[in-house]
Amino acid sequence: MRRISVIIGGAGTSSDPIYNGVNADVVNIQNLLTSPTGGAWIKTKDNKNEVILGINPSKEKLLSLIDKINKANVYYCFIYFAGHGGYSQKQNENLLKINGTESIKQSDLYTTAKKQLIISDACQTIIPSEYLGFIAEQIKFPTKVPAQAARSLFYSQLNQASEGIVLVQGCSHNEESFGDDTGGYYTQSILKATKNWSETLNQFNVLAIDSAFSESVNYLASNFKTNQNPSLNDSNIRYPFAIKSTATSLLS
Repeated sequence: MRRISVIIGGAGTSSDPIYNGVNADVVNIQNLLTSPTGGAWIKTKDNKNEVILGINPSKEKLLSLIDKINKANVYYCFIYFAGHGGYSQKQNENLLKINGTESIKQSDLYTTAKKQLIISDACQTIIPSEYLGFIAEQIKFPTKVPAQAARSLFYSQLNQASEGIVLVQGCSHNEESFGDDTGGYYTQSILKATKNWSETLNQFNVLAIDSAFSESVNYLASNFKTNQNPSLNDSNIRYPFAIKSTATSLLS
């Protein structure tokens, strides 16, 4: 069984308002994944690597990577995107700006993996507009859970989940995904809600993506003045998003 994650930051140039924030944001997502809280994904330079990080990747290289994933018999694929985005009426889908000059269709990120989670924090406005800042601070996920135990629990819960593509978006169709100098509101919400969950005592030790989404929406509403409405396409596919202890239990 193999899992792979791709973290994409469409940061643009240093003069772009989102440049510093996107760079910080992809680090925070990587911090979650590689911690036991996030499932202890392996980050190495050999063929055991499970975390691929790309800042301003070229369209050719990114699509080539997706093609390699499709040919590698990957069981679970997690893809995160942060950057500018917009809805194309001509192509009838969302476009994601992956670098200063190139964009891809959101569907280009869909792989042949039986189980896939995509989180996209980008605007979906029909008329392109500015996507404001991302997280300016690094978020850490300290835990006493051993990395191997976290990986085992992650895979145990992943095996119980149904197959399919789960798509989480920081806003709904024709909305902007807002932020300010301290960070993108939705990405900050899902990371900090996850961190809060990991530090709270309760009976559950696995945070499924549908629960993480619900927690992030509540955090967003309680902490930010924004009219954006995050969306989740399927609440019945319950991929693990975070780990809290080594004991076996039902998904929260």
